[in-house]
Amino acid sequence: MKKHVLLKNTGLFLLACIGLLYALPNLYSEEPVLQITSPTHQPVPTTLAPELVSLLSKAHLPVTKIEHPNHGLELHFSSTDQQLFAFDLIKEKLG
Repeated sequence: MKKHVLLKNTGLFLLACIGLLYALPNLYSEEPVLQITSPTHQPVPTTLAPELVSLLSKAHLPVTKIEHPNHGLELHFSSTDQQLFAFDLIKEKLG
């Protein structure tokens, strides 16, 4: 009888852990980010950020936040559509 209770409790615990794992992506809000790094792993020039923000503001794409992690550049946007349009513009500029 005790084996049955242990097996039942273990099964419920595993089921709760799996449910929590599937729920984790819903706990964080979506924040589209465009990451720019150098293909040679060199630091991205600090003058690049103002150039890109100027390019994006001319296209009416507001950047909500700019970060410089690990010698790269991250541009945050408010929607995925803005992120995709910005990707096309930046790809044309940087090649």
